[in-house]
Amino acid sequence: MREDGLQRFLLSLPHKYGPLFLRAAVPYLEQMLYKAYNKNKLTQHVVDGYKYPLNARDWDRGLYWFI
Repeated sequence: MREDGLQRFLLSLPHKYGPLFLRAAVPYLEQMLYKAYNKNKLTQHVVDGYKYPLNARDWDRGLYWFI
């Protein structure tokens, strides 16, 4: 799905489901990093840095509304 297609899809969801969809996608974050990142530079520290914002309260709502 293209980036603009993903954005349209997320925004087409009822407001209560958009953040839930984002939360469900979290397990795929690390997989996407390994595909997109230079594997020699992708340390656990880097992965943890990408995941750190997901610890914030209501991050999914904030990201949904940002999109």
